[in-house]
Amino acid sequence: METIQTKQDRRRAFSLIELLAVIAAGAVIVSIGFAVINNTRSSIKDTKLEQEVSSLNTAIEVFLSNGGSLSDIDTAQGVITELKRAAANEMQVVGLRGSVVDVRLQAVEERGSELRERAIWMADLGKFVLAESDSGVREFVLNDELAKVDYSNVARNTSLIYNDADGWVWETNEFNFVTNTGPSSVPTVGGPAFNVDGQAGSANRSKLKSPLISPGSATLALVEFPLEVTLTKQEGDPYSTRIYYSIEPNVWVLYTSPFQVDQSTTVHAYAIHEDSKFEKSDLATASYDCTPEDLRIVLNVQKNPVTYAEAGGPLEDGEYTPVSPLEPVIVLLDTGTDIPLEYQDSDYFQVSWTYDGSNPLTSSNSVTGIEFTGGYKTNNGHGNNYGDIDYSNPAWQQEALESGMTQEEIDYMVLHYDIEARAHDKIGYTIENWDGLTLLPLRVVARSKKANVVTNSMVHSANITVSRMTLPAPIIVSNEGATKRGDIVEIHKVVDGGEMPVGARIYYTTDGTDPGDDGKGNPLTGTLYTGPFDPLLDAGVSLEVNIVARVYPPEGYAGWFNVSPLSNAAYSIPESESLEDPQIVVDSWW
Repeated sequence: METIQTKQDRRRAFSLIELLAVIAAGAVIVSIGFAVINNTRSSIKDTKLEQEVSSLNTAIEVFLSNGGSLSDIDTAQGVITELKRAAANEMQVVGLRGSVVDVRLQAVEERGSELRERAIWMADLGKFVLAESDSGVREFVLNDELAKVDYSNVARNTSLIYNDADGWVWETNEFNFVTNTGPSSVPTVGGPAFNVDGQAGSANRSKLKSPLISPGSATLALVEFPLEVTLTKQEGDPYSTRIYYSIEPNVWVLYTSPFQVDQSTTVHAYAIHEDSKFEKSDLATASYDCTPEDLRIVLNVQKNPVTYAEAGGPLEDGEYTPVSPLEPVIVLLDTGTDIPLEYQDSDYFQVSWTYDGSNPLTSSNSVTGIEFTGGYKTNNGHGNNYGDIDYSNPAWQQEALESGMTQEEIDYMVLHYDIEARAHDKIGYTIENWDGLTLLPLRVVARSKKANVVTNSMVHSANITVSRMTLPAPIIVSNEGATKRGDIVEIHKVVDGGEMPVGARIYYTTDGTDPGDDGKGNPLTGTLYTGPFDPLLDAGVSLEVNIVARVYPPEGYAGWFNVSPLSNAAYSIPESESLEDPQIVVDSWW
């Protein structure tokens, strides 16, 4: 019986192989359990992070709307610290005055670890964004030690405050709003964290479809840019699928809403899901280029021909000595509606010109115009598809304010749509630019800096000519009538009319001959007048002296002036007077 019982016991026991199989199966079950738990924990962390980012962004909006400022803050913890500060001017602040977050809140940042979803503070957007990155905030925690920190208060700058000075209830502040434009950038390392050729062991995973990029790759007219791009997940992908996109190398951003791209931009996008059973999608790509727009300009030559004074020549009136022209040449853009304001910028083109007739695109004497942004003045009025409105008119601005438009919106309209307020080149010139010639051969071009966006304009010419003026005749005078030898004669230039150039010369003769004109602004004979003189000093026994004088242009500027008419003064010595003491009688002068 004992032997039989032993055999029965043996039949009930497990073999070694059976025991090993059971242990192996248990290990597999435990490993699967751990994987599920880890994935669940990661998913919970991601969900928690999303909720915390959403709450923080709401707190930021409240903080900013109540006069707070986050300018010059570029770290996540720095933002949180600022949100903890109360208003120093709490007696005047209307609305929330205290902290907008728990003072124990702390950002736990990770750097240099694996790529995963993290919160990134984007100062240019003024909010936190979620992105796959190797650095950023993985979670936000409550640290009781931070409750002991004394967070200094700061003044809040709101548009409406309680008055604390003169008994009125309300007082207002003036301040500028900051408008964020364009997509932000979230730096990552190494691009998207997936292999476009598939992943090992993915046979049992469901691969997501590449997101749709709209519009697709295209070459468009420049006026279509900046172009709005929309990303959507494809039908059949899970509802909670996320899309990340990149418009810069190694910079990936979580897609939340349509964004704008510039010309010559390539958009990459992929779909991803938090559940590990879904494999990331292949990359979707769309490239956008533009057809370069030809620059066209017009020249508004306000005065042609011009006088010596209008060209900046100095005059001898003691008051007016201009150093720049009264009427410069105005350059206007003739393609204002074909080139969007974003590209009417000196980063894309600038005006250049020469004064010597050479090509400003190749000449070493080329002058470069102003730097500008936000538009260039056009020659098509205020239209630009926004109606014939003078946005800088105070009456229009007051009416706009009364209709509910804010001052910031009005300033925007003035900047973008008031063509008269836009920058433009005014080509000045000085008398030296003529270089002694009677024609200024101005050559002007709009020079492209980015040929894939805009191309050079034609070289335009403006030949500004000289308006010649006849110089006023001089005035010959003698002191006390000049009745004897030793009395002097003076010759004056007429300067009262504001037409006498600095450097004009007087030549005269005493024998009645005309000093003449050689056709180049110089006399044929005569003496250069340098000061008062005795006309009878060298007369000898002659009984008559006839002074003839003219005014001549400054040397080098004969092309601007005609030599003056003659001035004449005749003197005679009475025969009854001795030669030792003759008397002088002025017969006539004019």
